[in-house]
Amino acid sequence: MQPKLVYSPFLAAVLLLAFSGLAFAQGLASFQGTVGDPTGAVVPSAKITATQVNTGLSRSVTTDAQGNYIIPALAPTAYSLTVEAPGFRTFTQRCHLARRPERNAQRDGGTRPDQ
Repeated sequence: MQPKLVYSPFLAAVLLLAFSGLAFAQGLASFQGTVGDPTGAVVPSAKITATQVNTGLSRSVTTDAQGNYIIPALAPTAYSLTVEAPGFRTFTQRCHLARRPERNAQRDGGTRPDQ
């Protein structure tokens, strides 16, 4: 006896949604790096903001205890990347993310103490 194949609109919708995320994710990239001060010490809890130059849309993350950060799933375009941390000057750099996700931009942002 062969099992019956039953078509379910709900199952079709779930499968479509499951695979649409994969299709959407293609072509996205990310910023990742480590924030450090001029002496080479890492800066934990720094705020990193990536702002699309053309649209003004932004996403922010905070560095971990080792000063590392990642801002994933960004559209490939021009960004202004800003690093802010208490007791340090704000650091801003303009960058462009490429369309190839395997070439994610790594930015090791340096900060200088406020003076």
